[in-house]
This record gives sequence, structure tokens and C-alpha cells, in this order.
Amino acid sequence: MPLRYATDDTIAAIATGLQPAHRAIVRISGPDAHRIARILVAVPRWPETFPAAVDGHLTGAGTASVPADLWLWQRPASYTGESMAEIHLPGPPALARWVLERCLLAGARAAEPGEFTLRAFLHGKLDLTEAEAVLAVTQAGDVATLRTALKQLDGGLAEPLTRLRALLVDLLVELEAALDFAEEDIQFITPEQLIEGIDRGIALLEEVQRQMHEREQAPVEPVVVLAGEPNAGKSSLFNALCQGELAIVAPLAGTTRDYLSARLSLDSAVTIRLVDTPGIDEQPATTADRQAQQLARTLHSEAAVRLWCLPCDRLAASDNTAAPATGLPLPPDDPREWLVVTKADLVSPEVLAGLCEQLRACRPGRPVVAVSTVGPPGIDALLAALSSWAGSTAAQAAAGVVPETAARCRRSIATALTELRHARRAAAEGLPDELVASALRAALHEIGLVTGEVHVEEILDAIFRRFCIGK
Repeated sequence: MPLRYATDDTIAAIATGLQPAHRAIVRISGPDAHRIARILVAVPRWPETFPAAVDGHLTGAGTASVPADLWLWQRPASYTGESMAEIHLPGPPALARWVLERCLLAGARAAEPGEFTLRAFLHGKLDLTEAEAVLAVTQAGDVATLRTALKQLDGGLAEPLTRLRALLVDLLVELEAALDFAEEDIQFITPEQLIEGIDRGIALLEEVQRQMHEREQAPVEPVVVLAGEPNAGKSSLFNALCQGELAIVAPLAGTTRDYLSARLSLDSAVTIRLVDTPGIDEQPATTADRQAQQLARTLHSEAAVRLWCLPCDRLAASDNTAAPATGLPLPPDDPREWLVVTKADLVSPEVLAGLCEQLRACRPGRPVVAVSTVGPPGIDALLAALSSWAGSTAAQAAAGVVPETAARCRRSIATALTELRHARRAAAEGLPDELVASALRAALHEIGLVTGEVHVEEILDAIFRRFCIGK
């Protein structure tokens, strides 16, 4: 397969960021990696066995002695499958750039984005799903996403596909042997064994397909929407949750006509997208009001959770006793709806407790949380509930497949599953073994497209061009 750059020379790049940091790393891979490292770093004694780590200092740095740790690997026992060297330096970016320039003068070529991981893939150190996981690790914005990427990098997807591929190859070997000795009275595999093996393959592939479907359906950041009637305390709650004055707060109803959105990091190490929306008014007065209402309803329909805000001053009667439950202005019952009693400081703790009990009776099983943005009860309980929900949601969504892999492989997995079902039907109906073998070969081809055993330059370029340099 022709590639847009050579794969048999020596490449080098800064493997860490270009911002000031405590340490920096310059990575070298290829046949001349050790020779170049030996030119740049002076060590007391060159190691005789690998991998190895030795302390040294940079050469050619004038009178200053700049410490440099040298990490060495010998092919094929390295990340790329080639001889590799890493020069670990003090953190100033200018120093890392100077060392990289000396690597290039010594014979290395500047690495392209993702070229180290591409070489790892081409040398069989990673399959294509694991290479995509490397990219997902470097781009992970929260712990849940990182865990998913690490699970895939650890073979979460490659392992079942490898087992499936081995199973189908074994079945094909038996079928091909039977075809080669068709004139002989030899049975290499019984119809029952063939069907049982195909069934195991279908079960494996259906599980992979389920994981990919779940990963595609799961939002990168769950959306939590603040909803309710006008002047229900949504914007004040939005500001309190975000710990900033992001939304305009005024006693005049209808202050919010557009929506505000902010990323909110929770204790569960998960990030959600919090959205403040216009208050729901069943009789909008103007065209702008009608547009605001349509926007709000659209945002509500797309939310993973709706925090329906119910202000205490509307829930409690004028004599400061709880209003009848039948008169509470509740939204339509929806499993995504949480009830949030806002402005909780306006009533006594006893009245507040009674209101919350009535709401729980009206909406069994739905979360009910009371909050105040100016006094007790604070928003800690709401944050804790959101954190627990988001952590559970992330754990369920983390199917071990990163979104890019799921999107790329969806069609191949579906096609492979269709071919396996064709093979099973042919075997069950006693059709010629040639038809079963042909379907199994087609399934193997599609699985190869997923893992990279079958690959084309366009697919590799589409994946690796998204990498940063040095990875």
C-alpha cells in the first residue's frame, strides 16, 4: 500500500506540548534512532541491553551542562516496533526545539502528525481500533471519556474481534479442507459443529455492534436543561451552579429569551452541558416571545435531564402553609424530569419539607431537590445528585468504544453480521459448503477493515491526520 510518506527512515518530534512545563521529551524512531541519540546525549556508559534508561547531559550546549535522561528501546520491543530513543529534558520549549533541530541535522526527518502511532500500526504493535484509542486518549476532555479510550487501547474492542477472526478462520480451514477432499469419505467438520461455531461468531459480533450503538447514542457531554415557568429562579440557579454571573437576573418575568450554555465539571469527574432556557409561557404575547417558547421546547426535548424549577413563593399559600398537591404547577410526567424547589429560603423548613413530600407523592420515583441561592438549603444536594447521575450515565455509556471508531466501523460490523447470518442459513439448509465459505470470507474481509488487516491509504490518512505531532 503506498503511503504519503516513507516508513523506513528515522523520524523525530517533540512528544510533549509546546507550552512551558517541568519536563519536555524529544522522541526519535527508526533505524538511526540510537546513533542520533548517542550524538546528542553524552552518557557515562552506553547500555548493552534494552530497554534502558541512563542519565547524561546534552552535548554541544556550550559551557552549560544541561541534564538529559536517555530512554532507549530496541526493535521490535518498542511502541513503534522500531528502534526508539527519547531524550527527557528540562521543560523550556526553546530547549526542546533546539534538540529537535539537532536531531534533524543528524539525519532524522520531522515526523508527520500521528506518524509514531502509524508506524506502531504498520508494525503490528496496535490494530486500527487501538490506534484510534491513542488519539482519543490525547483528546479526552473528562475522566469518563479517558476511561473509554483507555479501555479500547487495552484491547476492549480488539480482543473480541481477534477471537472472532480466529474462530472464522478455523471454520474456513475446516470447510476448505472438506472441499479439497470432497471425493474422499472424510468429514472434517459436522454440520452441527459448523452451525455452533457460526452462532458463537454471531453472538460475539452482536455484542460488538451493541457496544458501538450505545457509544454512538451517548452524548459526549450530557445536556441538563433548567426549565420552568418565567421568573422561577432558573437564571439565579444557573449562575450559582456555574459560580459566576453569566445570566441576567431580574424580577421581571421573561428576562431570558435566548438560552445560555456552560460546561460544568462535577465531582464524578464527568462534565455536563448546563443550559438555561426561557420560561414556559402558554400565552406568549409577541413574535419574539413565541420564538423563545419554541426554542425552549426544542432544548427541553433534546435534554438528558430537565431540572423543572418550582419557586416556593408559588407553591406555598399566603398563610405560609403548603398548597394542595392538586394545585401544584407541575410539568407533564417524564422520566427525564427532576423537580427543583427554588427560592427555598422564602419558607420555613417545616413548610419546605411538606412541599417536597407532596411533590414526591405526585411524582413517585422522580428526584425532588430544594435549593436556595442565597441561604440554606444550598445547592450542594443538587450538585451531589447531578454528580451521581452523571457518573452512572457515563459508566453505562462507556462501552469501551470511542465515538470515532464506532462511526467508522458501523457499516463494516453490520455487513459482517449479515454475512454470518447468511452463512448460518446456508449451513442450516444444507446448501453447498462453497456458499458458506464465501459468506465467511466476506465477513472476515469486513472485520479486517475494522481492525486494519485490510486497509487503504484513504482510511489511514483520515485517521492519522487528526493526530498531533509527536504521537
